[in-house]
Order: sequence, then C-alpha cells, then structure tokens
Amino acid sequence: MSLTVIGIQIENFQKIRTFLLKPEGNVIKITGANGSGKTSVLDAIMLALAGARGGPSAPVRRGAGRGVVRLDLGDIRVTRTWFEGGDSKGEMFIEAEDGRRYGTPQRMLDALMGEISFDPLAFIHMDVKRKAEELRKLLNIDDVLNAIRADEENDYTTRREQTKLKKTLEAQRSNVHVPEGLPAKKRDIDAMTEELAKVAEYNIGIDRERMRRDQRETERYKKSKEILLIANEIDSFQRRIAELEKNQRAAESEHSAMEAEIAKWEPLPEPKDANAMGEEIAAARGINAGIDRRNQAERMEAEIAAVSATIANLDNAIDAHRAKATKLIAEAEYPVEGLGFVNDEVMYNGLPFAQASNAEQIKVSVAMGMALNPKIRVMRIKDGSLLDANSLAVIETMAERSEFQVWMELVDTSGKVGVYLEDGEIAAIDGEVREPLQLKPTLAPARRRPTKKVKEETF
Repeated sequence: MSLTVIGIQIENFQKIRTFLLKPEGNVIKITGANGSGKTSVLDAIMLALAGARGGPSAPVRRGAGRGVVRLDLGDIRVTRTWFEGGDSKGEMFIEAEDGRRYGTPQRMLDALMGEISFDPLAFIHMDVKRKAEELRKLLNIDDVLNAIRADEENDYTTRREQTKLKKTLEAQRSNVHVPEGLPAKKRDIDAMTEELAKVAEYNIGIDRERMRRDQRETERYKKSKEILLIANEIDSFQRRIAELEKNQRAAESEHSAMEAEIAKWEPLPEPKDANAMGEEIAAARGINAGIDRRNQAERMEAEIAAVSATIANLDNAIDAHRAKATKLIAEAEYPVEGLGFVNDEVMYNGLPFAQASNAEQIKVSVAMGMALNPKIRVMRIKDGSLLDANSLAVIETMAERSEFQVWMELVDTSGKVGVYLEDGEIAAIDGEVREPLQLKPTLAPARRRPTKKVKEETF
C-alpha cells in the first residue's frame, strides 16, 4: 500500500480557520505571510497521522471549541478531532473506501508510517553532533548505541579509577626498601630473648660464685693473718703458749681443710658474651623488619598485578564496546547508499556530509525522508524559503521520479505561488482566487469572506 494525500480538510486547527484542498502535483507549496497558518497546515498533516507524537498541547484554535483534520489518502480516510481543553491526542477514526472503519486506527497508521516529521532542510542545517543523533534515531539504533556507549563510559571510568589506584600502589611500593640477602623466614625474637635471659641468669650465677669464692679467699687471708698474730702472741706471751698452740693447731687444722677445699675447686668457666647475643637479636630484628617489607612489597606487587589485570580486562571490554558500536553502525540499514558514520560524524561517500555540495546534501536528505516513508509517501519541509531555484528544482524532480508528495512551507506574500493563505484560510492558488471546497458533513460550515468568488468542489 502506497499512499499520498489526495484531499485535506482542516477546521479550527491552530491558526487555520478553514482549509480544504485537493493537492495537485508532487510538491505542494503552502505560502503566505508569517502567522498566516502555513506551519499549521504541515502540523495538521503530521498530527493527523502521528497522533500526539511531537504535537502541541493545544491544537484547537482558541475559542473554536473543536478542531478537525481529515485526510483522504485514497484507499483510506483519516479523521482526527480535538476538543478545546481536552486530550492532545484527540479522537480518531479511519475509514476504508466503502465506509468501513478500522478497529485500531493509530496502530494501523503506525504500521504504515515512517518518520513523517523528518524535515530534509532542518537535517541539513543541524550541527555535526545533532545531525549524527538524528540519523541514529532514524535508523532506530540510538537506544542500543547509547546503551553500548554507557557501558563503554562505565568501563572507561572504572579503568581510569583502577589506573589511578595502580599508580598510587606503585608509588607506595617504590617507598618500600627491601634489603638483599634476607632469609626465607623471620628469626624467632621471642626465643632469642628467652635464650638471652637464660644466658644472663647463667652469668649471674657465675658472678655469684665468684663473689663467694672471693669472700672465702678473703676469709682465708684473714686466717693467715690471724695465725701470724697468734705466733706473735706466742712469742710475746709465753704464758699463753699452751693455749695459743692449741688455738694454733685448731686454726691450722681449719686452714688445712680450707686449703683442701680450695684445692678441689675446678676452674670457673668463661662468661658467655651477652653483648654478642644482644647484637644478634638487634640484627634479627633488622632481618625480620626487612622480611616484613619484602612481604609488604610482595602483597603490593600482587595487588598491582591484579589491578593491571583488571585494567587489561577493562581495555578489552572498552575495545569490545567500540567494536560492537562500530559493527552496529556499519550494519545499520541506511536509507541512502553511501551514508555512514565516522567518530559520530555523518559521512557521505567517505567524506563528511558538510563537504558535500548543496545539491548533494539536498538530494541525500530528501532521499532519506523518502526512504523513511515508503508506504505513506508524504514529506514536509518547513523552511522552503531557504531553497534557491536550483535546489527547489532538485526536490521537485526527486518527488516526481519517486512519486512522492512534498508539502513545503514558503514565505511569499505575492499570492501567486502555491496555496496562498491569509488569516488561516486559502485566499488563492497559484495566483488564482478560488472558493473553498465543499465541507464534509463531519464539520460545521465555516464563514468565508464575501469578496471571494465561489467554485464548489468536493472530495
């Protein structure tokens, strides 16, 4: 099914009071001064087909109560009615040629309609970013592509954080100095300290024994001195000889016992070197501290390796996202051969779209609009005044060859070009003053200015 507008009836829609037309030719030019209702005609066509999508919140002309747009598409007729202050979607029905109504009219239109809102000239004048966004939206890949790029951005953010963490860990690791020649295991400081305590106790025992022996030597020396004193006393005191000899013998006996005891003494062992043991413990502490630093360094290196692996995985994920996006863009069904993307810029035949000639840009943009609407072959152009004669000729030729209908808005106050509007009504068509077509029964008759000459037509 290939459809175009063969009849249009508008009543009280936006700035339009009454508009009835059987369009002729492939390019229908809607002309008039600013504010005359040109845009309202193009909006009425779009809203009648698309419903509330992109439409105004108040489609009914203020104070009119009700607004209607009726399109005759040949095989079907679409009627949409709005009530002032009501739902912006309005009420809608579709009739077949035999008068039979379809049960789900909007669903039927959605199945037939592409992007009737696509405006070729608006596309040409978009900036690079907007142009790419519009093309992706028309290709219906924007949501998937945005999801892919969101995943890529998340992975990129995570990778940036992991890279920062890696640099921090590497900086911390560089400050950990590990001595060379460390043993595999730490020294047991507690055991060494316990051994040092035992050595200290052992040496104290030796010191005590030395003191005891020194005391005994002192005592023996005193005994020797005492013997000499006794001998002197013997010489001095003969009367006490007997008693002193007795004492002498006793002292000598005790002295002999002491000598015998001393003779039996074994040599004292050499004291152990506690200082060396302390130095060994200090050295062990240094070794253990070095092993701690080595363990810390190994943990840091393991963590750095893990972060590096995460970064590598994220790099792979980012590459995969980019490859997926590239594949999605490359495999998209473009409406015009030669279109594509490079780094989010629309390309045509391998060059940026902006570098194409004006004629090429118009041809491509119009071809896009036509490709997007293969069933309802209707397109609208709001800024037709921007076209020069050559560009307008290109569009007319393409519309004729493709059997397409282009509704174009032009600012022209001569009244000699296209469908000329004044104050929301048709004043002339191609310079010829014409009466409005006969209104359908679904609409109330509209009052016309008495100066217009009447020629009745119906559709």
